[in-house]
Parts: sequence; structure tokens; C-alpha cells
Amino acid sequence: MDSHKNDAKYVSEAVGCVLLFSMLLILTVPSLTGSDSSLSAVTLIFQISGKLFAFVLPAVWGVWMFRRSKIAFPPGFNHSSLNKNLTVILSSFGVIVILQMLYTAVFPSVKTDVNVALAETPVQIFLLFLSVSFVPAVAEEILFRGFLVRSLRVFRISLSVLMSAIAFGLIHFSVTGFPLFFVCGLILGMAYVSTGSLTVSVAVHFLCNAFWFLAETVETYMPEYGMFVMRSAFTVCVLLSVGGIPFLKENMRVFFEDDNEKSIPSSGFWSLPTILFILLAAGIQILFQKK
Repeated sequence: MDSHKNDAKYVSEAVGCVLLFSMLLILTVPSLTGSDSSLSAVTLIFQISGKLFAFVLPAVWGVWMFRRSKIAFPPGFNHSSLNKNLTVILSSFGVIVILQMLYTAVFPSVKTDVNVALAETPVQIFLLFLSVSFVPAVAEEILFRGFLVRSLRVFRISLSVLMSAIAFGLIHFSVTGFPLFFVCGLILGMAYVSTGSLTVSVAVHFLCNAFWFLAETVETYMPEYGMFVMRSAFTVCVLLSVGGIPFLKENMRVFFEDDNEKSIPSSGFWSLPTILFILLAAGIQILFQKK
């Protein structure tokens, strides 16, 4: 049991170091915070590379730390049927988009402008789509769900999803937007553990990003249809959300299935790197929040 606790302590330290590494890259890689006034193909390619670098590299480093310590990287979750995967994808997408619509209506500053109007060629539009929709979905899910949730399941599944959601919210560095990003992180984590498929959480994340890219594209080039698209999308998302209700009970059961005496106590989760990440991310978020 003592060796198991020592392993859990190492896991917490590894997770904290990975999050600190990712945060450092996000704050220092110029392509992630460069000027939006230039959307040349070269700039967009650098942005895409920077986002992959800032999220995937720390996750790879984390897995390497597991192997170097000879601690087995925790296994994935049991895979569900294709029918359930599709239902979870669509219903989770519907819930998140509804939350985003309602939240940004109250806090407009949280909505991210992707600057579709600045793209002048089809190649730029395509690269911009990859940069703001597809690449973030893949890269962020690899780190927050593929690495964090799996790593922290040595404690409790509920704790792993909760801490992943907190890290997901903090890494966006927005005080106003933190509640929204945190809840979205919870939904994405639930989608992952309930289906056992990282592809599911990537798909949900991608669909949400792609929807807002599409909405801004319509607003930019066909503004007369903007309101129609948003109203139609809200109605469709309500229907999609309702479609996921039959799986709600089962999802909650999976979410709490490891919360028993065999799990490492949550008190063993805390380590200096993890606490340092939370304090630094929260401090940066408060003192230097994005306008």
C-alpha cells in the first residue's frame, strides 16, 4: 500500500510538472500570442505548430516520465458501442454550445473572435480553420483528457475529471471565462470516461470550435443570415441535448465507479508542482487577464 501511495505522489508531481511546462510554452511561444493583424499562410502555420508544441509536447514528456520511473502509464477506460459514442458526441456538443451561447450573451468578452474577415484567400481560410478549430481540439484533448484524466485515475475518476477541468479552465487565462471553460472541461471529461474514447472528446471539442468558426463566417459574409443560423443552432442543440438523457444515469455510474476503498485518498493528490501550477495560473489569470 505504501508503494502505491508513493507511486500516486509521483503521478501528482509529474502532472504538476507537465502543466507547468505547458503553461510556460503557452506564455513564451510567440506564435500563440502573435498579432491577429496578420493572417498570412506562414503566420497561420506557425500558430498551428505552436499550439501542437505547447500541448502535445508536455503530454509526450509526461508519458516519458512515467516510463523512466518504471511506473506503468494508467490504462484507458472501457470502450462503449458506436451508437453510444455518437450519442455522447452529439448530446455533449449540444449542451456545450447552449452553455456558450447563454454565457457569452451575459459576458460578450468571453467570446473569441477568430478574425475570419482578415483571411483573404481560400488557403488562409483553411489554415485559419485548422488553427482555431481542429488543431486546438486535438492538442488540448491529448493533454487534458488523454494524459491528465488517465494519469489521475489512480486517485478517483471523479477527481481526475475535476482536476482536468480546473486545469483546462486555468490555462485559458480568463477570469470571466473560467466558469465556462471549467464546465466545458467537465463535460469533455465525462464524454471521455463514459465512452473510453479520446476520439469522442476530440470530436465534441472540434464540433464546438467549428460551429463558432462557421457562425462567424456567416456573420462576416452573409450577415443577414446570422441571426437565423444562431436561432436554428440553438433549437437543434436543445434537441441534441435531450437525446443524451437516456445515457445520463449510465454516465454518472461510470464517473463514480472507482470511488471506493481501493482508490488512493484524494489527500494524496497534492504535490508542490501541482499546487504551484494552480497558484501561478490563477495569479497570471487575475493580474494579466486577456482583454
